[in-house]
Order: sequence, then structure tokens, then C-alpha cells
Amino acid sequence: MDMDKRLKLNSLNVYDANNSVTQNYSFTYEQSVMLPPYLSRAFDFWGYYNGTNNGSATPENMLPINYQGHGYGGDRHADNGSFSKACILTEIKYPTGGKTKFNFERAYVEGLFDGPVNSGGYIGALRISKITNYLKDNEIANIKSYVYSGPKFNKITTEFYSYLQKYIDYYDVPSPIANGANDYCWVFYKRNIISSSPIAPHDLAPGLAIAYSDVTEYNGTLSDNLGSTKYYYSTPDLLLYTGFIRDLHTFQNDKGNYEPKLIGKIIKSKTGSLISEEYNSYTDHFEHEFKTGINIIRTLDYIPRHRNSDLPVYATSPTGQIAPFSTNDYIQSIRAFDTKAYQKVSLLDYSIKKEYDHLNPNKFIKDSTAYSYNQHNLMIQQTTTVNSKGENIQTQYKYPYDFSSVQPYQTMLSKNILTPVIEQTISNTTLNKQLQKTQTSYKDWGNNIIEPEIVKGQMDAASPLENRIRYLSYDSKTNPLTVKKEVGNPLTYLWGYNKTLPIAAVENAKYVSETINNDLNVSYSGLQIPPGNINQELGTFTITEEKDYKIDRIYERYPENYSVMYQTSFQNMNNSSGTVFFTDTTPASGNFYTYTSPSVHLKPGTYKVKLTNIGYNGYQGQIENNFNFTVYNAVEASVPFHTSFEEESVDISTAYAITGKVSHTGAYIVNLPPAALGYDKVIVSYWGKSGASSPWQYVENTVTLGSSQNYSIGSNYTYIDEVRVYPVDARMKTYTYDPFYKTQTSIMNENGQTEYYDYDAFGRLKEVYIMEGNVKKTIKTTNYHYKP
Repeated sequence: MDMDKRLKLNSLNVYDANNSVTQNYSFTYEQSVMLPPYLSRAFDFWGYYNGTNNGSATPENMLPINYQGHGYGGDRHADNGSFSKACILTEIKYPTGGKTKFNFERAYVEGLFDGPVNSGGYIGALRISKITNYLKDNEIANIKSYVYSGPKFNKITTEFYSYLQKYIDYYDVPSPIANGANDYCWVFYKRNIISSSPIAPHDLAPGLAIAYSDVTEYNGTLSDNLGSTKYYYSTPDLLLYTGFIRDLHTFQNDKGNYEPKLIGKIIKSKTGSLISEEYNSYTDHFEHEFKTGINIIRTLDYIPRHRNSDLPVYATSPTGQIAPFSTNDYIQSIRAFDTKAYQKVSLLDYSIKKEYDHLNPNKFIKDSTAYSYNQHNLMIQQTTTVNSKGENIQTQYKYPYDFSSVQPYQTMLSKNILTPVIEQTISNTTLNKQLQKTQTSYKDWGNNIIEPEIVKGQMDAASPLENRIRYLSYDSKTNPLTVKKEVGNPLTYLWGYNKTLPIAAVENAKYVSETINNDLNVSYSGLQIPPGNINQELGTFTITEEKDYKIDRIYERYPENYSVMYQTSFQNMNNSSGTVFFTDTTPASGNFYTYTSPSVHLKPGTYKVKLTNIGYNGYQGQIENNFNFTVYNAVEASVPFHTSFEEESVDISTAYAITGKVSHTGAYIVNLPPAALGYDKVIVSYWGKSGASSPWQYVENTVTLGSSQNYSIGSNYTYIDEVRVYPVDARMKTYTYDPFYKTQTSIMNENGQTEYYDYDAFGRLKEVYIMEGNVKKTIKTTNYHYKP
């Protein structure tokens, strides 16, 4: 295996639902210069290839001057981009036929290193200098060029890579001792420790070696362009180390990724005249530094002499004394830190925007907006805008915290639901006039659903708040089911595709539903069972549809005064992965017990119910048992109701469908709720197809509701589709989607007329058409001109 190779991404394919490639992207890299071997030391201070022949990664310029040029260190300076560009991305080709080419450059800055001479250098990663976009025929579509100003960076000093290690040692003076001197002396010596990696990061922020306060983007080249946009950004603070860097931990000052703020934007025309200006001001909120309680350590090594025998050691006394080998015995020290976390949020306080008259650059329209924030959720509390007339337009926002003394807002706060706007008021404060107020009242609907119930509106302050919109119900994923204007008919939405997309809109209908249990019963009576392991079959039942079911287990046993443990299994004879097991223990008193399991997922097949073990507590004889097991799934009987079977998995066909991609095979049961819920008559409609050569036929029946019922449809057809149930005086429109792109594929209107939507391989609308019999009639086509 060649350990010096690198991986690169050559192409990216996007597949559709049929596993066909619909989009292909390809990538080209700079290969005129290749990367060195993995273990090469030819890299700069930021890890980029610099084309040197370094035998050491220790920075040469960090060594004491008298050790430089003797092979102890290597050249870690960054190059001008000739080598660091190795294997960088240079081109992306798009599925449309276009492509984008990238040109890079290396930044050069003055004052990067210590010293008045040659203190400048190249820094950090490559930056974009030009982006060229091409059409599919290799024609240039546009060019973007970039100029950078106001660089900010941390100077690379020797302290990042070296530190002075000092020793003090007790030295015995051998006999004879002259002139009555002491028989010992103290030896002081020191050495410079040079590291190939920085002791602490010298980047401004993780991965950010340099930042720029302003960047100019030209719409073209620098000399030939259609205008420019100059962006001004905030930049991070320079590092400020108050102690010795050698004592720090690598991550002690890591404050996370820096997110620059847009301070200003100036757009100019080709001639250099102003088109628009924008200036923003920000303020830091909740700035806080606190200890995390997590300790990190850094080992301060006292390197023994023999490990650095190439570096001499200096002693202050006695003259010429060298460090003894006993430095091996110096105790290594550990520096511990209680790490800190930093909290801060920077929010926009003020924004000024100017739009200039292109005929008269001295004329402009100015808008200014001031912002204040709610201190409990950091959402906008108030905006004040000065319009072109010089009037102050103020918008105030209130949130759950502002109504925390009443429900359901107390519950919303406890669930950390902080950001919904409960009330919005717009006023002209110059004229002291309210322009509009909107208030949204929330309700706790149960099942952890807290959503709007009533939207109220008010114009001037003297008028009362009036109900405008009322929400009547939601589904389990908080999608609105029925909504109505206060004066108007209800509108019901039905949701499909895992309740992410609306599949029906029903005018003049309120959603009503009732849960019905479909039962499968298995029982076995009068069974005499001895204690211990057994294997008794109790009956069978069949599951035809894969879904979640509940299983009730009812035990009746004699004698009554002993605790009994039952172990039963429901074995799928067609699919072993569908087998489930239960262990139930009855109390000592009583003889009739019911246990209900949480929902279990059962796969289709025939299930055999078996008693596999029974245990008695304190009873040795036989026991007489009656067993009754009920398997059921809860189904919802609702009006309105719609299915085009796109989410079904059993009794379906993908060969024929009037909408979507799926139809149902054979008869179908529609669960209808009782009339007591509000409707006495409903329309049940569907489309049926008898065979491959038969046309789709529309079937409609009016059904009178009484108690809840299972209504069978489609027995005369091989395929059925587009089932609808709605009140007799309502109107229903239905929708299907491409589940991959989440795009609409059909709309069937109230009269059964269907519009079909066809898309190209990129998910873009290509054609809208209808079917008149077997004849396709195109309503609209869209052709796309390929662009990168």
C-alpha cells in the first residue's frame, strides 16, 4: 500500500427513486504541483506545502542565532502559492453542462515576524482571487474578481515555539578543598527548548490565520467590470496572552469559530457612481466568562541532557560547568487549568440604507431602522424605522414571556417555547397613531400540542380587537386540520407523506374523527396446567397488514389466592422476525386480570399463540386457566377522508394509477364515523379500473351515516384510486407529490379534472398537462437555458 497517496473526490452523482443518475458533478484539481510524502517536513507554519527540503520541522528562525544554518531547523516560511496550491480544487463541472473555475492567491502581509528586517511574509491558506462561470458551450457567463484589504493577524513570535528551560543543581566539590572553601556549590544552567508545533495557537480563531475588514467584489475583472460591491466585516480580537505562553494549554483560549458581522456594503456602478449603501451597528449582549469545571493539564517536561546532546548547556557557576546527567531525575511538572467557556451574542442595533438616483447621485432615499431585543429570548422586541417622509414607524412584538401569568403561556415557557409572536403592534409614533395590531391566542390542545386558536386584528387603537381567523383542530404533528375565517366557511386540510405535505383541501367541511379498534380474538378455556415448563398451543390468528398493534391478554385462573407468572409467545409462522414474547405476573388475590402491551410491530403472516412457561408462588398443584387474547389496531374513522394509496405497502399496484404512482388492488374498506359527530350524509367517491385495457371510471355514492361503520368499495374493479369522503355540501381538491423532490405531481380538482406536473432530471417543472380520454393535452411547457 502506497502510504503517500491522497484521496480526492472525482465526481458526485445524484440518483432518483429508480436508482438512475439524474445529476453528475465532476471536480478538477491543481496537479502541476503535487503534494510531498506524508512524513515530509516541507510545510509552513500553517501546514501547507512550501517546496523546501527540510530535514527538521523545527522552525529555523526560532532557533538561537548561533544555531541557525547548521541543520538543526527547517524553513517554515510560507511560499507565494506556487507549492501551497498543490491539489487544490480548480474547477467544478455541473450537470447542466456549465462549469466554474477558481483562481487562488496567497496573502502577503508586513510585520508577520519579529525584527525590522524581512519581517513580512505570506500567511495562512489560499484565498479566492477570481471565479469564472461558463455556459455549457464554454462561453463565459460571468466573472467575479476579489480584492482584500485591512488584514488582521497575530504576529508569529519566538515565544510560540520556544521557551527557556532553567535548572538549578547542587554540586559537590571534590577534595582537597583549597583555602577553606565550601565543599559544595550551586550550579545554574539553562537551555532553549524549541518545538515544531506552536505551544499555543497563533490563529485568530480556530482555522482562521487571517481576517480582512473589507473585501471588494468586482462584477468582471479589476480593469473591465460592470461595477463592484465592497463589503465591510467585523474581525476577531488579537490574542492577548498575559502570562508565559509555555504555561498555557492548546485549547485554553479556544472561543469557537468566529462569525463575522456585516458592518457595511457599498455598491457602485461601472463608472464608479454610488448605487446603494448599507451600514450596520451591533452590540454584544450577555457577554460572560465562566468556569466549566473541566480541568485540562499540560505537562512541562524537563528534557534530560542526553536527549539533546547536540545542544550545549550553559552554566553560570562554576565557570564552564555543564549540566550533569542527573537532570534525568528532575521531577516533571504538570500545569492544570480550570477551562473557561465564553458566552456572547452580537445583535444588530441599527441599520441605515441608502438608494441613490442613477440620474442624480446627490439624490437618494434613506431608510434607517433601530432594533431592541427581548432579554428573555433575544428576539426582536421593537423596531423603529424612519421612512422617506421622516416619520417614525414603530413595530412592537410580544412573546409568551410577556403573558407568563396566564395559560397556556406558562406551559409554553416551561417547555422552552419562547419565540412565537403573540402580539404585534405597528404605530406611527410621529403622528401618535396605531396603524395595526395582530394578536394570536394560543391553546393547549392536549397531547403536547400548543398551537394558535384565534388570530385577532385591530386597526386603530379605538376599535375593538376582532376575531379574524380561528383554528379548530390539529393533527398529531401540529399540522392545522380545520381553519376558518370568523365570518366564513371552514377549510380542512388533510396531510400525507408522513404528515409533511397537504394531500387534500376541503371547502365547507369541519374535520371530525373517531378511533375504532379492529379486533382479532383468540381464546382457550378450561385448560388444566401443571407448574413448570410447558408448551401449550392456544390458537392462531392472521395479520394481513404490517403496522403497529396492541395485544390485550386476559387471564382467568383458579385457585384465587396465589400469584401466577405466565410466559406466552406470538410466533409468526411465515416470518420469524415478527415473533413477540410477553411475561405477565398476576397478584395473589383475585382471579381475573387484563394486561395491555404497548404497541408492537407485527409483520404479515399467521401467528400461533403458545404458552411456554407458568410458575406458581407457593402452590404445587395444577391450576385451571381460561385464556383470552385480543389483537387490535386502532383505526381512525374520519370525515373528510382521502387516500391515493401513495403510502400504502400491501394490496397495491404500481402498474396503474390515475394520480401519483400507486393504486389499490381489490376491494377497500372505508371507516366512517357515526352521525353523532356532525354529519348525517357524506359523499364516498373513487376511481376504478377493471383491467389493463379498461379506462378509469368515476364512482360516487351518497352514504347515510348512523353508527360507525366499515363501508366497502371497489369490489367490481381490479384497481381503485383517489378515494374521497366528504360532506354532501363540501368540495374537495386533492394532491400527489414526488416523495424524492417533495414536488407536486398532480392536482385533481373538485370535478375530477386532473392536472399533471412533469419534471426534468433536475427536479425542475417541465410540463403541465391533462388527459382527455387517452389523449394527452399539454397546457404549459418550460424550457431551461443551461447556466452554471
